[in-house]
This record gives sequence, structure tokens and C-alpha cells, in this order.
Amino acid sequence: MDSLRSFLKTHPSAMDAAAFLYTLVFSPNVFFHRRIHSRGAFIRRCRFDLSGPDVSICVGRMARVTGCRFSIQGANGSIQIGGGNTIVSHSTFCAHDDGSAIRIGRDFTMEGGEIAATEGEEIIVGDDCMFSYDIDIRNGDSHVVLDRETGRRTNRARTISIGRHVWLAGHAVVLKGSVIPDDCIIGNRSSVIGKLPSSHSIYAGIPARLVRGGVTWDRFRLHYQHDGDE
Repeated sequence: MDSLRSFLKTHPSAMDAAAFLYTLVFSPNVFFHRRIHSRGAFIRRCRFDLSGPDVSICVGRMARVTGCRFSIQGANGSIQIGGGNTIVSHSTFCAHDDGSAIRIGRDFTMEGGEIAATEGEEIIVGDDCMFSYDIDIRNGDSHVVLDRETGRRTNRARTISIGRHVWLAGHAVVLKGSVIPDDCIIGNRSSVIGKLPSSHSIYAGIPARLVRGGVTWDRFRLHYQHDGDE
């Protein structure tokens, strides 16, 4: 199997052919939508709900996407997921209202949850991010909060920006207007509200606060199994 993967990685035409056959068998509905661009991506049992003009979904070459739901409602909406070592399963991606967008970089992994962009704002995720399970990222509140005296709305959606090489642990929540710098870790069951101050840091709690700075992280613990704990 490893030799086959190595061959496919070094032969783009073979990669595209293998991905086409795989997707044709396991998620043929991809080919019913001209607005889905997934050349070289391996898609299995995914659902696509597209409504509105000039909408698009793009999944990069070599990405593996399983059991996911993609929903776009409104004009000019888009969802992009980069390729490379991307592996996404059992997750929902929603871009609702005109101009809303989700843009995710390469080498991205996610084990479950929902990412939802609304009201023409974006959710931007950098390369090499690792999201665990039951992740909730949304740039709006879904419903309306009004000032009683003026009748004006007080809770517009705002763009979320997540840097490269960010690890969200299980049940993490990222809310509207949040900014997570590069190379950060968000602890289990933590909620990010607003702009976090520094990269190379661990944040945890509700709301998430700085726990430790001067750190980085790696996906593969076996590389460090002989290191001692502090």
C-alpha cells in the first residue's frame, strides 16, 4: 500500500485517475455538480447542498474527505479545502448568505464538527492545522439580538482567522471575530472569543486564556516517546 501511495504521489495523472474512480464508486453525486472542483481528491459518502448563483466547492489534490456535508446557500458562496495530506471525516461545512466563504489550507485534518460562515464574512484556516472531534467554528450567532430601545441589531457576523499549524483539541469552540495566531494549541473544551495575543502558545478555558508560551507541537508522539516529562 505504501508503495502504491508513493507511486501515485509522483505520478499526478495516475493520482487523478485513481481519485476519479474512487469518487465515482463511493460518492458519484460529486459529478452531478459542475460547481464542485475535486480533481485528484478522494471523496467518500459526502453530501452536497448547493443553492444560489456563482457558488463553488474546491477540494485539493490528494485530499481525503469522508462522510462530510457541504452546504452553500446564497450567491457567490464558496468552500475551499486544500490538498496534500488533508484528511477530513464526519464534518459539516456551511457557507450561508451571499458572499460567505470558508478557506482552508493544505495538510489539514479534522475528525468531526462544524465550520459555518454566514452574512458575507469568512472563516480562514492556514496550512497544516489539526482539528480534533466535535469542533465548532462559526462567525455568526445564527439568530438576531436587538437593542430594545433602538430596535437595531447588535450581533453582526465577523470574520474568523486561524493561523497555520494550529491544533484545536476536542470540543473546542471558536466564535465570531476570533484570531488565533500561528503555531498555537487550544485546549480541550475551550472557547476562543476574540483575538489571542501571541503565537507559539497554549490557550485553555472559557474564554481561552494563555497557559504557556514558547511552545510548538507535532502530530506524531512516537517521535518523542523517550523524552521525559517536566
